[in-house]
Amino acid sequence: MSPGRQQADAEEQREEEEEEKGLEVDGMQGSLGQPADVPFDLGKPMGVPPPAASKLPSSCASLLSPEHARLQALHRQMADIQQAVAGLVRQHQKRLAKPEEAQQGGPGLDQGPEPEPAENPTPNHHGSEPPFSKETSSMTTLMEQLQDITQQQSELAETVKLHPFPDVVESSLVVLSISSLVPSIVPSEIQNQAVMLVQTYGTAKPYQRALQRILPGTA
Repeated sequence: MSPGRQQADAEEQREEEEEEKGLEVDGMQGSLGQPADVPFDLGKPMGVPPPAASKLPSSCASLLSPEHARLQALHRQMADIQQAVAGLVRQHQKRLAKPEEAQQGGPGLDQGPEPEPAENPTPNHHGSEPPFSKETSSMTTLMEQLQDITQQQSELAETVKLHPFPDVVESSLVVLSISSLVPSIVPSEIQNQAVMLVQTYGTAKPYQRALQRILPGTA
């Protein structure tokens, strides 16, 4: 056999081996007559919600805890009282500093009109109206309210106070937002519980305005 013929046979044999390797690779993904499996059915419409949506109610219910909502509301009230106490302390310090400034400045120094005292202590960071009026915002009253809140906190179970928990009022507003967009996802009992939690423990104006926007007439 001539050398040219031997070379042609060798090239033909290599081509056959490469074709066999290609078939083995294709066999891992799918045969030549059948396409490889796809992770979704091309015949189903894309608008069908995923199966995880059916698990939403149980997930939402675990966030709507009245005990945690009460604890978080007490924390907000305590923060408001502490802020009010700090405001009274600052006002007292300013009153003590004014006689010293007048004595150092002399009798003829024009120090300008005395600023009007605020009707309420420093506004709280939750956006609600300060719950302390001009008549009741004394240090004694604030301390009594602080003791009452501490007592209410001690009545809650230790398991409620042990670990951090998502804000229940905000979680309730999220549930109500989802319910307003897709009513079939959130059962009516969970929706009613969310409304109750916001109305009971979300007394700050931002919470009530959000509830009014989501469900007009419920705030």
